[in-house]
Amino acid sequence: MNGYLASQDAWRGRFWLPGQPDQDQRGNLTYSPEKGLRLTLIGGFDDAVWLPGAGSTRVMSARSREWRVIHGVVGRKPVTLLDCVASRSTSYWIGGEISEQEIRVSKALLGVLLDEPDGQLFSGVTIELENLTEWDYRPEVVFEIQHGEDIPRSARWSIAVDPVDPLTVTVGDLVVELGRWYRMPSHDVLRGRLEASTFAVSYLTVRSSEPRSVDEWVETAQVFQDLITLAMDAPCAVLKEALIPTDELRDDKESSAREIAVYAKHIVNGDPDAPGVRGGDALFTLGVGGVDFAALVPRWFEVREQFRATCDMILSLIYVPGGYLQTQLITAVAAAEAMHEPLKLDPPIPDDEFKALKKALLEIVPANRRQWLREKLGRNTQLSVSG
Repeated sequence: MNGYLASQDAWRGRFWLPGQPDQDQRGNLTYSPEKGLRLTLIGGFDDAVWLPGAGSTRVMSARSREWRVIHGVVGRKPVTLLDCVASRSTSYWIGGEISEQEIRVSKALLGVLLDEPDGQLFSGVTIELENLTEWDYRPEVVFEIQHGEDIPRSARWSIAVDPVDPLTVTVGDLVVELGRWYRMPSHDVLRGRLEASTFAVSYLTVRSSEPRSVDEWVETAQVFQDLITLAMDAPCAVLKEALIPTDELRDDKESSAREIAVYAKHIVNGDPDAPGVRGGDALFTLGVGGVDFAALVPRWFEVREQFRATCDMILSLIYVPGGYLQTQLITAVAAAEAMHEPLKLDPPIPDDEFKALKKALLEIVPANRRQWLREKLGRNTQLSVSG
């Protein structure tokens, strides 16, 4: 996979609209976690034409400011830009050729040219998430320190790494793999010291028997981002994200990578070098007794689907902390009511009795208070925040 989404990147290249490679424009594509993707062109895309007006006049047609897809090549790699909107276009004179243009880009797929962004051309996705390695508690990296009078300087230490096998589980047509990759021990000879290091990183790879689109795989990645955020009780950003092309797409001459790096602006900006959440401070990790990866993942898919609205509201309080306390309280109460609906609990009293009681109460109150009472009575459910 390519660089972290937490870091800035910039590429120089040429860009064109699908089917028009001979009308390419030179420019720079930049990415930053805060601003997302920006395409700055020397020139620009313009489909405006002069049309006959009244009499001998001419009028200019409307210009396109939005493009679903823009193709390009950066660093000898093909790139597809999705959901593009021109934020600034400059011409030397009114109606003249565009001299400079800046375009906001929703997503960039580095390594492939796609004509249809909704095409189901990817068989999987691989992601790295903040705090995933700590959540994936497997003590295969062991630090050993020995003390003794017979040991020079009274201490000897070592680091041993025993790589572990991936954990896998099947959820419907998805196969989820939780794996680790390792950096072999290495050392740097510096003028003032000798530095040695190694590390382990957990990642998730999700594959499907049926190909899916870009947006479908991005949504699947969000499922696991939500899981780790909930488990670690802290906002966990996406650090890396890459799509796995189907064999058909991989054999396409316009695709140059076995993994397609996805760049996009996320609601949470990551920092892979910042201190992480320790397992003891998390709500649960795979190191907690009774928490089994093969049982947890399918259950999380079920819970998130059944209580989608509740999960979105509760997790929003974690992803975007702070703000007004009243707004947070309203969100929490609304989440509780949203959770109540899918439970399908029996009503407090039979519906017929509730309707009769509600009708009787509305008949005895003054007419100008009936709407107020109707809103206060709400519905015949165990939980209501309407009052």
